[in-house]
Amino acid sequence: MTTNSTSDPASGTGGEPAKPTRARKPPAAKAAAAKAGDKPATTRTRAAAKPKAAAANGDAPTAAGTAKPAAKPAAKRAPAKSRAKASDTPVVGGAVDTPLAPDTPTEVAPVEVTPAVEAAPPSPPPGPSNDDYEKLIGGDTHDPHGILGAHPQGDGTTIVRTLRHHAQSVTLLQDGKEIPFESTYGGVFSAVIDGPVSDYRVRVDYGPGAVYEVDDPYRWLPTLGEMDLYLIGEGRHENLWDVLGAHVRTYETPGGPVTGTSFAVWAPNARGVRVTGDFDHWSGAGTPMRSLGSSGVWELFVPGVGEGTRYKFQILGQDGVWREKADPMAFYSEVPPATASVVSVAKHEWNDADWMSTRAVTDQLNGPLSIYEIHAGSWKMGLNYREMADELIAELADTGFTHVEFLPLAGHPFAPSWGYQVTSYYAPDSRFGGPDDLRYLIDRLHQAGIGVILDWVPAHFPKDEWALGRFDGTSLYEHADPRRGEQPDWARSSSTSVAARSATSWSPMRCTGWSSTTSTVCGWMPSPPCCIWTTPARRVSGCRTSTAATRIWTRWRSCRRPTPPSASASPVC
Repeated sequence: MTTNSTSDPASGTGGEPAKPTRARKPPAAKAAAAKAGDKPATTRTRAAAKPKAAAANGDAPTAAGTAKPAAKPAAKRAPAKSRAKASDTPVVGGAVDTPLAPDTPTEVAPVEVTPAVEAAPPSPPPGPSNDDYEKLIGGDTHDPHGILGAHPQGDGTTIVRTLRHHAQSVTLLQDGKEIPFESTYGGVFSAVIDGPVSDYRVRVDYGPGAVYEVDDPYRWLPTLGEMDLYLIGEGRHENLWDVLGAHVRTYETPGGPVTGTSFAVWAPNARGVRVTGDFDHWSGAGTPMRSLGSSGVWELFVPGVGEGTRYKFQILGQDGVWREKADPMAFYSEVPPATASVVSVAKHEWNDADWMSTRAVTDQLNGPLSIYEIHAGSWKMGLNYREMADELIAELADTGFTHVEFLPLAGHPFAPSWGYQVTSYYAPDSRFGGPDDLRYLIDRLHQAGIGVILDWVPAHFPKDEWALGRFDGTSLYEHADPRRGEQPDWARSSSTSVAARSATSWSPMRCTGWSSTTSTVCGWMPSPPCCIWTTPARRVSGCRTSTAATRIWTRWRSCRRPTPPSASASPVC
């Protein structure tokens, strides 16, 4: 360690304070340098500006303004660390005791060990705000499951919330236990239980004579898978009717089987969607649906809803307007002028195996073909699908016709339109019966050796407020430009694949062919068992086509799966 030759500052004598790492220039050298120059002693001369290393070795200036020449230039050194104050640096025996190199060891005081304090358990996440509850109750939410249903907390408990408007009391039923809910906000009730929640039910008391034990819609996972959502997002899902619309499902649970209906609808621009119907007295307030990511699909499984239930979707647009819409993918609808969709389950058992096997080995492209075309509503008025079967078979028995072609049988509200103003692309006209009744008619005709052709109209739809027009508050199913999306004389033009996909959905009807009535080309049908191309002078993947005048029909067997036509050939009016 370097020591200072000056006196101890603690003794009260003259001299500069001790510096921790280097010696100071003697005071005599400073005075000589001041006398030799013209400038005051307080002003540095060129000699004083020399490296301080020379002064440290006792080399004082020899003449005014000059200094003793050095053997070689002094190397620049790094800036010195901050100087320690005399009052802060202890001095022992004339030596400076620095924190970096103490002269004597410093006694270290014993450290008192404090026992570790056990960390507090994590606090539960904050609950929904009043604004969240207001949006939930008002239907302006994309994720009701984020509030309702079972939600594990950080402290090991689980909070269960259910939405039960007008209920006087609600009780959670689980593993033989009854846990009362508490009213939280509006129609929301909450209950806290220890540990995870297993299979549970809810008892709802609406007053004398109105006590129900029900399952809760908000404890179920989505009924659409990731692949379904991916294909829907890309517009490539070829079986939309299997995942959208209404489907009765049964799930096995520890508490027994649960049967209900899953509802799914595509409304990508909606702020909120609710399903309503007979099951909630057409309120919709208790069944808001959840949005499944960026797919635009809204979904909800409602236990207890079964076949024959009427329903609609309540859709809140970005403009803040609620619209009540029929299901675009419904398999069955009410008889006009009623407009609700109906939950349907196919139960018909086919008995046309002989016809199907004969058709598979017969070359109908080059065989004789004679078609009897009828309009179901005016052919023999008053008949339903089942009654038509007997009448048609009797009339065609001696005529030699090989096929019957029906004018459009898809659901449409205006009977005099002959079926060309479609609102339910996936449902047969309910004026003559349900889907199974139409299956019966086709089955009977096949058993009699008669093929069936259905006209198909995907190019346009009417403007009814409950139908496809501005479905989610935007031009979802029609072109946004009114010059292309609307025909002032009769309808709106369809510009979506939903209509095109409807052709494939009729495959279970076992049609012999399809007759496209679009004004440009017939739509691309990905995989029906049979099809009819009536496009004038056009070839599609090897399928022979013809004009409607000559009525030369082709079968699906000859082309199987055609390549989709270009965008310019899509069925847009």
